[in-house]
Amino acid sequence: MEPRTDLTDAQRAAFEQNEAEFAELESQWRAAREAAEARLRDADYDPGGPLYCYRCTCSSFVPSDDDGNVCEREFCRHTAMQHA
Repeated sequence: MEPRTDLTDAQRAAFEQNEAEFAELESQWRAAREAAEARLRDADYDPGGPLYCYRCTCSSFVPSDDDGNVCEREFCRHTAMQHA
């Protein structure tokens, strides 16, 4: 599928605004993850796994059966974005 080239000026402007806002959001999310990792490291916390949760002691993200975006562990239930 090829990208559309028949966009109006308003549509192009909307996509440009979306791109800018998502870039800002990604930058903020990256900064939040780095800060969360630093806090846990500074507290001498060993997460015990590669996809650990930043919000609880879950050591590894387990995709749920429903949409796969929430950790299946009952005590966690945080989103994939909230895991390393």
